[in-house]
Amino acid sequence: MPRRLSTNFVALTSLVFTYLFFAEYLSPFRKVHIPYDLWGYHYPLTDYAFQALKHFSFPAWDSSIYCGQPFAANVQAALFYPPTWILFAVSAVRGHLAYGAMEAFVFAHIWLGFLLFFCWLRSRSLSDLACILGAGIFAYSGYAMLQLQHLGLLCGYVWLPLGLWGIDDMTKGRGWPGALKLIASSAACFLAGYPPTWFVVAIYWCVYALFSGKLTVAVRTLLAMCTSLALVAIQLLPAIEASSLMVKENRYGNGFQDIAFYLSYLIPNFYNFGIDIPTSTNFGREYLYLGAPALFGIAALLKYRQWRSVIPLLASGFVCLVFLTNPFHAVSAVIGKLEILSQVCRDWYFLAGVTAAVAGLAAFGIDRFLTSSAKQPSSKAWTIVCVVCAAAWAIYELNAWRPHAPAFRAGWWSALDASATLVVFVMCIFAVRGQSGHWRIAISAVLVLSTAIDYKSFGTSKRFNAATGPTLNYFKDGFTAMDPAALQQLIAHREYRILLDENAPSPVELRHHGLASPQGFDPFISRRYLDLAKGLGAHFRTTRDFDFDIDNDPALQALAVRYVITGGSGPLLSRLNANPAFKPLGADSYFHVFEYQRFSEPFSWDGEAALLTRTPETRRFRVSSHHSADFILKEQFFPGWTAHLDGKALTIQLWHGAFQSVHIPPGDHLLDFRYQPKMLRVGAWVSAVTLLLLGIASAVLRKKSVRSLRA
Repeated sequence: MPRRLSTNFVALTSLVFTYLFFAEYLSPFRKVHIPYDLWGYHYPLTDYAFQALKHFSFPAWDSSIYCGQPFAANVQAALFYPPTWILFAVSAVRGHLAYGAMEAFVFAHIWLGFLLFFCWLRSRSLSDLACILGAGIFAYSGYAMLQLQHLGLLCGYVWLPLGLWGIDDMTKGRGWPGALKLIASSAACFLAGYPPTWFVVAIYWCVYALFSGKLTVAVRTLLAMCTSLALVAIQLLPAIEASSLMVKENRYGNGFQDIAFYLSYLIPNFYNFGIDIPTSTNFGREYLYLGAPALFGIAALLKYRQWRSVIPLLASGFVCLVFLTNPFHAVSAVIGKLEILSQVCRDWYFLAGVTAAVAGLAAFGIDRFLTSSAKQPSSKAWTIVCVVCAAAWAIYELNAWRPHAPAFRAGWWSALDASATLVVFVMCIFAVRGQSGHWRIAISAVLVLSTAIDYKSFGTSKRFNAATGPTLNYFKDGFTAMDPAALQQLIAHREYRILLDENAPSPVELRHHGLASPQGFDPFISRRYLDLAKGLGAHFRTTRDFDFDIDNDPALQALAVRYVITGGSGPLLSRLNANPAFKPLGADSYFHVFEYQRFSEPFSWDGEAALLTRTPETRRFRVSSHHSADFILKEQFFPGWTAHLDGKALTIQLWHGAFQSVHIPPGDHLLDFRYQPKMLRVGAWVSAVTLLLLGIASAVLRKKSVRSLRA
């Protein structure tokens, strides 16, 4: 291989490779799509923000679920994550945010993670092949493929190497550039949308800095991370304000101490992850395959025993392993006593730190092997044999991977696949070390390509990250199998709420059409609203997911329910048809829509009232009464809601423990409710000032650097 590949060449080549790696998910080769959380949770959130911004409205409040809750304060919405703005800008010419764009957004982060890890390893002066293979473990092995459906988790994970690069820069005396890298990576990781991942990455960075050998580096790392929290105050402060009403749970878990859980690190299909395998198969097991480069690299590291340069990585990986396994339940005992940690620290997410540590350690081991002297050069004939073996094994893996082909062997039989891959890898990497010039370039390319095919064969188009069939274009097709006339009536009366059963669309999918439900699925649910739902007789399936009986008139009226959607021909359909309080809408279809005839308005007032303006963040009424009375707005109360009567502020009281109520004197009045969270404004100012100060400091330090060079 050349002494040094151009970083631009690596960036462009890896971008093309990433497209080919996920080709079956993308046009024009689309055959599968990413299912589960990306489709059912993250896409509606992102599309909701996109639609609001397209109409020049800032999405501060989410009126679609749980009778309203904060949107901008919801970290998982990733509203302030800069790459999200790029996604919106690229999609601006479209009438809606396509799901394919979301998938491309995910795959772009895989590419970004590879490139950042490559650049970090290169900054440690590792050989190019070691950098490529180490970055490949980080970005294309089991853990990253497992997380394709978890948007915030994956997007936060890919920023880890940039922080390591920054810490290394500080260790080498490049203090300010290193601090900027760490600040940027920490801020991006947090804004990506999943604080538990940021916590894992922050622990990883702190341990890495602590074992760097310089106490000043550890101190600067802490200062840089504190600065990053000031930089993300626009997201952090509203989240803290709104989460004060959230249900508090200890979410750390018990740790993973079952050895069988970790077998998929070594054996790719020990647990059968075929796309047609039922999801209940091997429930609780995960795909974590590290691949041949990791196994060989760790073995080489153990052989050459050059530990000094990898002590920070070893320490970071060890600490993540402790958090992951919870030995003697010591970690959970500490976490359980600290409420803030119990909210953001979870055992499962430390798998990210383990994979990152293995990727880095393996890269150092491979580099040490490649830079050591070969006992004797490889013959050209042996190199050709290696190429033939690698090609034959790659063809076998691709044949087993392709749709409708015989599946890979599962269980212990899959160890044969892993062993064969390792044998081919060892043959090729010995050939790389024993060759030079064009032959070395050729066998290196074969080695990288065969490794990539191994990762692709076991890591893509599997049940944990792929589903067959087309995805629904909500704005073109509406809800599949729903009568268009019924859907249009729902859209025409968006101020009312919709009750859904288990066979109906998910409540979060209503966001695509600006519809609303008293139900939902989101960890941001407040304790007040849970108590309200329980008091109104809700039936809980989980702590976040519940429904109401259609005969529960007090609940339906209190929640301003006007429509009910059910699917198929289950028992609820016959009950709705038999109940005169519900009128069927539209033609018969899979999704049946009924109008509740005794529906109440989304407000309650003993007098005359007319709704003048309604947006998610505002409600404006003209009200009139001959006597004073309470006006009830059936919208959740969170800090940030204000009420004004004829321009004068009113005190908002709680109704039913969760909704809003104000007292109005007799007469004709204009009544305004607005959601303008104070912490959002304060956070915006803190973020802006921090960004300005960082810019000024960078400019000043750059001028000093230029002057010193001239002197």
